[in-house]
Amino acid sequence: MIDATGPVILSQPAPAHPHGAITADDFDFDALIDMINPLQHIPVVGTLYRKITGDEMGAPASIAGGALYFGVFGFLGALGNEFLKAVTGEDVGERVMSLFDSDDDATPTSIATASSDPYRAAHAYQTAQALALPNS
Repeated sequence: MIDATGPVILSQPAPAHPHGAITADDFDFDALIDMINPLQHIPVVGTLYRKITGDEMGAPASIAGGALYFGVFGFLGALGNEFLKAVTGEDVGERVMSLFDSDDDATPTSIATASSDPYRAAHAYQTAQALALPNS
């Protein structure tokens, strides 16, 4: 016989997808515009454009746009840029812009600080593997 008066274990529901995971919701009209906008994909110009407009470009749009405009090298460059952003929190353009930042209190993100979240590094590695070696 089943005892229905026993303790009830409550647990928090698991999130629909892990933080930072690429889902079908990432492919919307805004992502399409980001993908075909050439200003988003020129290395330092894209960083300035996003800083001025406040626009945020997702990883899928960045990688697809890099491949669209610069071919295989653009795909690999965007993939590396997204990996760097996932690990350190800044992409290449943001790192270059931080060199010209006149604020003395601002310090660039260090690898030690960025690696305090091991999930970011593991997720970036898994994403890079999944994009580079798709299942056939």
